Amino acid sequence: MIAANSVQHNSLGKINIDSRDQYRCEYIFAFVRRALGKKTPTQSFSNSKSASPAEKNELFKRIRLQQTNTHIDFSNGDTFSVYDQRYFYRNLYKYILVSLYLQSNYEHFRTYNKICDVGAGSGTFLLAWLMTGLYLRYGRLDGEIVLSPLDYKELTLNDTNGFQNAVSQAAFSRIFRNSIGNIRFSQEDLLKKKGDPSCLYLCGYVLTNIEPNTNIFRFLIGKCVIVDFPEKTREIEALAWKRRRFASTSFSLHSKISSNLIKPIKSVAVEVHSLISGPEVPSDAAHLQFAAE
Repeated sequence: MIAANSVQHNSLGKINIDSRDQYRCEYIFAFVRRALGKKTPTQSFSNSKSASPAEKNELFKRIRLQQTNTHIDFSNGDTFSVYDQRYFYRNLYKYILVSLYLQSNYEHFRTYNKICDVGAGSGTFLLAWLMTGLYLRYGRLDGEIVLSPLDYKELTLNDTNGFQNAVSQAAFSRIFRNSIGNIRFSQEDLLKKKGDPSCLYLCGYVLTNIEPNTNIFRFLIGKCVIVDFPEKTREIEALAWKRRRFASTSFSLHSKISSNLIKPIKSVAVEVHSLISGPEVPSDAAHLQFAAE
């Protein structure tokens, strides 16, 4: 347990991605997209179906409103398919940005061999984290991708929804093939449990509909990398200050998008808001390779 007077809360501010790191992000992104046949996971999954234009427009409207905590029920497979087909590649790029930033600049983020993607959906965050780690380790990505149990002791894709677990399992089977046995698929509600300090939790937009008066702080005691709307990351920061039970550091990354990737990402630029919680967090940006504004 962290003593109240030892808990730190920091902000690294807005960080603009320079051309070198933009290239590295886009290299990883392009490899993953090719490995998936330039389809999203639900497009490759046999049980998904196409929604009507009206259904898509209604969902996109609710997603935009989600920043004010409008609830969307992703337990519906058709709803999740629409979301995945619209936002998978944009979120993939965001998660690659965060993964590259942390694994490039803070060595201990490359040493975790127990990693869990919480509320994984299509498994996008874990996919980005692993591919970024492999790229940094070998300097390139090609051929068959192998996850060695020597590097990763325990990898978990966690989602309470069976359909989303099936989608992520199919996507990971396509990319990792012979090493898919190293990945565990779980339907536990981990957000109601106490965080395991030996595990790195990846939380991509999974906390959006979590109310701040829940016992979520028990989970955040574990090491978490959170990507969410800025309103939610600020809310979690406030919770950290109030509870004094875990440390936190927030930052935002901004990247331009090359013209050849604008169509799959559906944007000319990406900004991602992130927060790290846990017993220890980065506290300064003095040595960062990324260009801070």
